[in-house]
Amino acid sequence: SMLPQEARDDLASGEWLFGRGVNDMKGGLSIGLAIMDWFGQKVLEYPETTGNLLFAAVADEEAYSAGMRGAVSLFTGLRQEYGLTYDCLVDLEPSFNEGGKQQVYIGSVGKTMPAVLVQGAKAHVVECFHGLNAIGVLAEMFMATELAPEFSETFEGEHCPPPTWFNLRDRKYGYDVSVPLRAAGYMSMLGFSKTTSQVMERLKEMGRRSFASYMKRMESQEALVRSGNILPKVDLEHCVLEYGELAEICRKKKGYGKWYQDLYGKIESDVRTGAMNYPQATLEMMDAMLTFSGITSPVMVISFAPPYYPAFHSDRLGETDRAGRTGGIQEGGIQAGEGTRLYNLLQKAAEDTCGLCLGKRNYCCGISDLSYCGGPDREEMASYAVNAPLWGTMYRMDLDAMADFRVPSLLFGPIGKDAHQMSERVHARSLLEEVPVIL
Repeated sequence: SMLPQEARDDLASGEWLFGRGVNDMKGGLSIGLAIMDWFGQKVLEYPETTGNLLFAAVADEEAYSAGMRGAVSLFTGLRQEYGLTYDCLVDLEPSFNEGGKQQVYIGSVGKTMPAVLVQGAKAHVVECFHGLNAIGVLAEMFMATELAPEFSETFEGEHCPPPTWFNLRDRKYGYDVSVPLRAAGYMSMLGFSKTTSQVMERLKEMGRRSFASYMKRMESQEALVRSGNILPKVDLEHCVLEYGELAEICRKKKGYGKWYQDLYGKIESDVRTGAMNYPQATLEMMDAMLTFSGITSPVMVISFAPPYYPAFHSDRLGETDRAGRTGGIQEGGIQAGEGTRLYNLLQKAAEDTCGLCLGKRNYCCGISDLSYCGGPDREEMASYAVNAPLWGTMYRMDLDAMADFRVPSLLFGPIGKDAHQMSERVHARSLLEEVPVIL
């Protein structure tokens, strides 16, 4: 059989429904539709029933969450039009069992995608010490950041995974015998509370150290080889730029407006036709901007590629943010600990209806659309946008709606296994009886 033993056992038990997507997300979506049908019949039978349910099916959660980013404006518009108060949002993502308890998340990890472009100094391999290999500097940056514990936060005993790189390579498009002038890559950076500004500042410091470390290595190697080459000069104080700083240099150059409009339009076209994904497009923008700037000295440029997922925690919505807001979209604001209160209601319903014991978790580290339910403040969003090359028509969020949409939210759906695999399955009783009845 092509199924692993555990999947074959589950199939033989008759307690699981198999099929691609049945766990993630068809199961949860079907529960949402079933509850809407039940509530609609209840309202018809008892017209005095109070309250409202809103069901939304959004696309693209596995990639860039275009559906949820667009839905936030819809939600705030409906609230204004109908005078709604959003008391709770349930994302019907599949659940799993741990220690005999079905897990419920009251928060979701944040994610940025730092992109790094390094420019060294070009030289023929015969005079390799006269050049500066961009791959070498980028490799130093990789070693400093890859799985680095300093970026792994802890919250109430739960650990955030450290950063890991998804891509790293030179920027050559053909063969030659020169030291690579440029190299680039991007990493996944998860977090519970660190901001984009904090991430950027730390990466810039690591970038300067990467240049210094590689130059020290070149010096020691050259001393042994005695090539006679004069090593390139690196200004270690000014060798790292934020993308926003590079863009500001370019804006001051003649012809920038038309040039940038053409560049952005071409890359946007490539993204829309599928010729390029967002991270690739980000590196292309950075590379073109660095060339246009006229900077020829060794330098590292750091930006953010999509997607951007702000960290979210329902219990922390009542905390005052940097803009001074303590309230959400309800009159009087959101109380601290609202996520735990909602979890307790869910736990009681599970015990009363099904005899089930649930378990509370703070952050889902697999990222989710809950990231767009917490209204990140404008300073944080602005810090991201100025260093995001694709920000604009290619990738954007409604900042007014985002700032206004603050809703206590939970991740809770049917128990499933092996999402995105041939053995994907959902527990039948959890899907058809337990979760619908609990909700």
